[in-house]
Amino acid sequence: MFIPGIEALVGRIGWRSTLRLLAGLLAVVGVGTAWWVLPPDTSTHQRAWPGRWSLAGLARDRRFVLYSVGMVLSLFATQGVIAHRVARFEEAGLALGVVAAWAGLSSLASLPGRWLGPMATVRFSPTALQGTAVAILAVSVGLLAVGSNRFHLVGHFLLFGLAFGAVLPLRALAMGSWYSGARYGRVMGAQWTLVALGSAAGPAAVGLARDRLGGYEWPVAGLAAAYLAASGLILWAGRSRGAPVSGEPDRGGPTD
Repeated sequence: MFIPGIEALVGRIGWRSTLRLLAGLLAVVGVGTAWWVLPPDTSTHQRAWPGRWSLAGLARDRRFVLYSVGMVLSLFATQGVIAHRVARFEEAGLALGVVAAWAGLSSLASLPGRWLGPMATVRFSPTALQGTAVAILAVSVGLLAVGSNRFHLVGHFLLFGLAFGAVLPLRALAMGSWYSGARYGRVMGAQWTLVALGSAAGPAAVGLARDRLGGYEWPVAGLAAAYLAASGLILWAGRSRGAPVSGEPDRGGPTD
């Protein structure tokens, strides 16, 4: 609903008024939920930590490094795609309303992946499923790079939505199968800091490359290549044995 709704609002009240409306919505829903809906943290129990936790220890864990670089590349490509795909299809001559409608449907298409991806880990490892999903994202972005007709439009948005819906839930399952304990959140946070910094560069890199090359074809093809590299790294990480983190015994292995 979000992307088609914004497209309709911009057409009726202009982009400045639309942004003011969205800012107000964010303040009411985001701040209001944090203050009045979420329960307070009343827990006073602190679990003992069976060892020292350090970034240096994570850096020596080959599995963590491989997987984290894969996630950085994946989210670098994702942010570049999301920021520029509407402009890419508009540049190819497709109507903004049509592109926005399919972008909304892509979000809807992500719901099955969010449910089915984690359920499939009963039979397959999280990294195998995630690596496959990221490879499908590469195919969807290949269609975006060509992006010359409605077939490419529909194929891109449907494949992207179906695959991307599974990527982030599977990250939690993969990391949870390798690391645990009271500071699991710190391990996840350290990784996501790297991912956030890398993904922030995606939109800027695509924009600069598009201006320099005069079109989106090659910059978007580069994002598809980043997805393929990310898929390979995630699969590689899943077959690697990691070093114990924070003094805990390693629970992982090649079959995780």
